[in-house]
Amino acid sequence: DEFEAFARMMEVDGQTPETIAKTFGTTVAVVKGRLRYGLIHPDIRAAARGKVITLDTMKAFAEHPSQEAQREVFEALTKDGGYLQAYTVRQALKSRGVQVSDDIGAFVRADYEARGGAVAADLLEEHSVLEDAALVETILLEKLGAAAEEARIKLGFAWADAMVRYDYATMANYGRVYPGPIEPDEAAQKRIDEITAELEKLQLEMEDEGLEDGAHNALYERVDALEEEARDLQEAYSAEDLARSGVIASWQGGQITLHVGLIRPEDTVKEEGARGSSASPTGEEAPDSGEITYPASLAEDLKTERAMALGAAMALYPEATLDLTLFKLVSDVLASGMSVTQAIKIDARKEYRS
Repeated sequence: DEFEAFARMMEVDGQTPETIAKTFGTTVAVVKGRLRYGLIHPDIRAAARGKVITLDTMKAFAEHPSQEAQREVFEALTKDGGYLQAYTVRQALKSRGVQVSDDIGAFVRADYEARGGAVAADLLEEHSVLEDAALVETILLEKLGAAAEEARIKLGFAWADAMVRYDYATMANYGRVYPGPIEPDEAAQKRIDEITAELEKLQLEMEDEGLEDGAHNALYERVDALEEEARDLQEAYSAEDLARSGVIASWQGGQITLHVGLIRPEDTVKEEGARGSSASPTGEEAPDSGEITYPASLAEDLKTERAMALGAAMALYPEATLDLTLFKLVSDVLASGMSVTQAIKIDARKEYRS
């Protein structure tokens, strides 16, 4: 009753949310919140009065300020009968546009309105809706594509692309290359030394227990930025990797995210085919005419001897053993990507030589 009474006061009596708030001794925000529900399509409010849908389900329709959109969604969801949930309503209304308070809506709104995109205005500005979802996606892809192209030019990749959402199933088919260590020139080395000195100072500042959270976080951000700069001065992609890889920009966590060093699936197939064509027709490499072959039993004995020699060497040189362990761990993580579920497993057992 209150929702509809407020709506009548505005529609029939010509009052504003401000005058209604003054009349009832409440805030404008409260009045606007009530008005949003009072302005829901009459058929939907009638269904709530008749207990056909719950009050929460009725309120869900206020997610979109257009009564026409509300009515169409209501009819579509109730034509087959059954219980209607608020969650189902909200999901259905999401396909009818993007709220300006949504991270994507806020990101594209200026360009969207500049192109004449329709906006369904709500009493509460943050609930207004950009109704042309296709135009929203077009603008978003353009902005993502521009960011990817900028990164491609800066880093020297061969191609750039964009996707609205990063699809892990699709991206699993992509290969990936990574930058390798390089020898910095004199200017780069000078900057690295400066960064190292500054990081040491920052580390001392961060050890101050009386430091406030805001200041501490600012120091962390500065450290991260300096470490990234130093890393960029000491790493680079090879010319071969740059010529076959690219960058994809996607929208994640309310911002543009760049995925660099990707190799398209078709290029990965070509590389594998090229390697396969260099082999013999039977799929095996042609043996060298001077190659020595050993009986299977002798080959197994040699493998055992080699493993034991390697084990003895690792026991004598623990530093090299640690390097080998780290190399294997990092190689597995970089090669497996998102499929890694366990970083490392170490156990002790007694081995018997057969």
